[in-house]
Amino acid sequence: MPSVMCEGVQVEFPFEPYPCQKDYMRKVIQCLQMSKNGVLESPTGTGKTLCLLCSTLAWRHTYIAQQELGKCLKGSNGGGDGAGAGAGAGAGAYKEQLMTDLKAASGWGEGSEEGLFIDRPKIIYASRTHSQLSQALDQLKDTIYRPKVCVLGSREQMCVHPEVVKVESNSAKVHMCRAKVNAKMCHFHNNLDNKKGEKAFSEGILDIEDLVKLGNAHKVCPYYMARELKTSADIIFMPYNYLLDPKSRRIHGIELQGNIIIFDEAHNVERMCEESASFDLTSFDLASCVEETDHLLKKTVEVTMLNERYHGEGMGGDDEFDAAGLATLKKLFLDLEEHISSFNIPNHSDGITKPGSFIFEFFSQVNINAETKNELMQLLEKMISHLTNSSTVFHNKAAGLQKFHDIITIVFSRDGPEGSSRTQLTASQMTKYYKVHIRTTEPTQKKTGKLDVWASSSSKPKKKGN
Repeated sequence: MPSVMCEGVQVEFPFEPYPCQKDYMRKVIQCLQMSKNGVLESPTGTGKTLCLLCSTLAWRHTYIAQQELGKCLKGSNGGGDGAGAGAGAGAGAYKEQLMTDLKAASGWGEGSEEGLFIDRPKIIYASRTHSQLSQALDQLKDTIYRPKVCVLGSREQMCVHPEVVKVESNSAKVHMCRAKVNAKMCHFHNNLDNKKGEKAFSEGILDIEDLVKLGNAHKVCPYYMARELKTSADIIFMPYNYLLDPKSRRIHGIELQGNIIIFDEAHNVERMCEESASFDLTSFDLASCVEETDHLLKKTVEVTMLNERYHGEGMGGDDEFDAAGLATLKKLFLDLEEHISSFNIPNHSDGITKPGSFIFEFFSQVNINAETKNELMQLLEKMISHLTNSSTVFHNKAAGLQKFHDIITIVFSRDGPEGSSRTQLTASQMTKYYKVHIRTTEPTQKKTGKLDVWASSSSKPKKKGN
């Protein structure tokens, strides 16, 4: 394959690169050598993805070689007696020149921050969709580079357990999967330790479809296998939200410091951030929350009555709920609906808009704030897990409670510095970047006919910009 020198780095390319491709790769390597962020643009069809992959992998290879050689030469002795001394001096000069050349190629020295990258930095490659990631992986296969690769996906795409895949809701899949894994009832996950060292998974460039096929063939979980492969991977492919969402980064163990971060198709990042930090809270959602809470409340009361009648021990163990707590939560949802319905929205208008900090005032009316949200979220998680994994036929599988849990996570996602008022700091940020819009929509009827949807107002914090 042809190779081209870009800023002292030899880049292997599948074909003779065009001038615009050489310029693009040169700019990528300059960013890496200078430890700077870069925003690079090139017309459609000019091979941006291929240029990104080849130049970044080439620079990484040179950087690692420089690190390894530097360690070998660091303690070497170039001196000696007589003729040996002269040879040693010559070798020392050669080593010094070699170090200078490698430093110039990798950019570790003048013009960059020494030690900014870790010894063996990973390349984290993010794009908007998994189909775009698959295209990037296909292009990587066309190059001479064969790094250790990992692609991260969701259970929705990677789970192969026959019971879990039948569940429609993604959140329900998550809870059912976790329950089976914790109880060691998923034989696909149980096989992980025995299968993770097999060459079929550790060699080659595998996309999600490849992992799923191998998972089915080897009876091992592709989702957790991908997380195992991430540990030793040289390049990790993932969708934007895995990288942008701090919670997702913590869950997947993604470290930004000292690694190389690539946002492909970066013009989509702003919209993705806006969508990730925005939500609708409708009367339908609150009606679902009430229905789901009421279902658990009735079940808890029935169990309590049976226990009192027969003086038996508690039924359900960790799945037991306090009836008074569930009744309080049900009232909280009813009060929220009442607060939404109380807004005076002019007829024939698009609604009313308030500053982003208003969302804190709205939730504080039912005592949801930075101090109480953790206890509330723990209860919601327990309820969601119970409803998701319960054998009782319940048509919506905690969809309302899951959405409300996600909303509380978004609203209270930012914590202030230690010792500061988290609510005040976040309120200031929310006023600057968010708006709350309240509007009226036409009421609808749930498909089951069991519950009328209440007055259909909605509250939507929407991000305005960075």
